[in-house]
Amino acid sequence: MIPLVEERLNKKIKIKNKSRSDFSFRMKVQEERLQELLSYATQKVPKFLNLEKENSVNPRILLNEISTVDKEQIIDSYEDYVSDDINNINENDCYVTNTSGSTGTPFSSIHNIESYYEGLANLMFILDEYNITEHPRILRIAGRINGFSDKTEETLPFFSLGLIGINGSLGKFETSVLNQIIDFKPNIISGHGSEILLLYKIFEKNQLLHKLKGIKLLICGGESLTSQTRNYIKNAYKSKVVDTYGMQEIGDIAVQCSSIEDHYHIYEESVIIELIDEDGNLINEKNNQSGEFVVTGLINKYMPFMRYKTGDTGLISSKCPCGYKGETIKLLEGRKMNPVVLKDGDLLNTYVLKRDLEDINVVCFQLKQSIPGEIDINIVINEEKNKVDIFKYREKLNLELGCKLDIRLNFCNIEDLIGSNGKIKSFLCNVETS
Repeated sequence: MIPLVEERLNKKIKIKNKSRSDFSFRMKVQEERLQELLSYATQKVPKFLNLEKENSVNPRILLNEISTVDKEQIIDSYEDYVSDDINNINENDCYVTNTSGSTGTPFSSIHNIESYYEGLANLMFILDEYNITEHPRILRIAGRINGFSDKTEETLPFFSLGLIGINGSLGKFETSVLNQIIDFKPNIISGHGSEILLLYKIFEKNQLLHKLKGIKLLICGGESLTSQTRNYIKNAYKSKVVDTYGMQEIGDIAVQCSSIEDHYHIYEESVIIELIDEDGNLINEKNNQSGEFVVTGLINKYMPFMRYKTGDTGLISSKCPCGYKGETIKLLEGRKMNPVVLKDGDLLNTYVLKRDLEDINVVCFQLKQSIPGEIDINIVINEEKNKVDIFKYREKLNLELGCKLDIRLNFCNIEDLIGSNGKIKSFLCNVETS
C-alpha cells in the first residue's frame, strides 16, 4: 500500500466535491487536466511526439488527432506508450496494475501516484454521498491477498481498511479468517459483486451470518453487476448497494446514480468518454444511439490512455433523470463473472483461475463452463514453452480441488475465441448457481 499524504488527498477531495456540485467548475478542471496531459505526452511519450503542436491551444482538437487504440495494439508497441521519464521516477511515485479484463489478454499498466489519490478521493466522495458519517471500516476483497490483512495504519485518518482474498473453493475457506473479519467489524464491503456474494455464502456455510452485522454499504466494481446479483446481496446484507464503472488501466470512470440504478454519473473531472460505432466512427447523437465506450484518462501521465477502446458498450446521455448536471452512461454490455460450480455443488471464485493465468505469459485465455464440475480453459499461447507452465497450472488446480473439477485444456488460435460480436469474452458460463 502506498503511504497516504493527508494534505495531498484533502486537496483532491475538495476538488472532487466542488466538481460534483458545480458543472462549470467540473468542465474547467477537465479542460485544464486535458491540456496538462497533452502537453506532457507530446514531449515525453514516444507515441504522441509527432502530434501537431499548433493545435495545442485547443486540447480537444489535438485529442481528436489521436486514433482510437485497443489493448492489443498497446501491447504490440508497449514502450511507445510509456513516458521517457519512467526510468528516473522514484518507485514511491508510481505503481503497476495487472489485469486481463473481459478479453482474457494479460496486461500491465503503469500509473503515477496521482491516479492512486484520485481513486481514494472518489471513494471518499461515495461515502459522503451515502451518508457514511461514522469512521468508515472498509473490508476490501482484494484478489491476491491470502487470509486477512489489516491495513488501517496506512489509511488513517480517512478510514480503517481490511483486505481479504477468496482464493479457493468456499468449502476450504478458513474459519479463523471469518473470525478476523468479525473482529474487524466492517460497515462497508467493497469488491467485485460476484465476490461480495461469495463472501456471504461463506459466512452462511459456516453458520456465522449472525455475527456479520452493521453492513451499511456494498461498493461493487470491476465487472457488470447484474440485477439478480444486486438484489441478492442487497437483501442478504440488508445494505445499500452502489456500483462503480472503471478499468485497471484507466481508474474510475463513472459511479452509479443513487436514485436511478441504470444510470452512471461520469467522473468528468478525470476522464473523457466518447462513443464509436462498429466502424470506429464517432457517434455525436449520444442520447439515441449505442456504441462502444472510448475513454481518455486525464490523471495518469506516465502511461497515458487516450481514446482507449474499452470493449464495453452502452449509451451516453447529456442528463440524468435525477437532475444531475453532466453526462451519464448506461451500460448495455460489460464484464460478467459467475462462480465456477464444482461437482459437489461447492463454488469456486472464478478470479482464482483468472489471476493465476494472468501470471503466465499467454496471449489470451477463455474460461467456459456449461456443466457443473467441468470447465474448458481455452488458451492462445505466446511461445511453445508456455505449455509447460500451463500444464503445471492445471496440476496445481487438480491438487487444490481434488476430483471436484474436470479441467480440459484447449490450445487455440485467437480467431477461435472471437464471438459473433467480434469480441473475446474471458468467461462464458451457462451454469445456474443457487
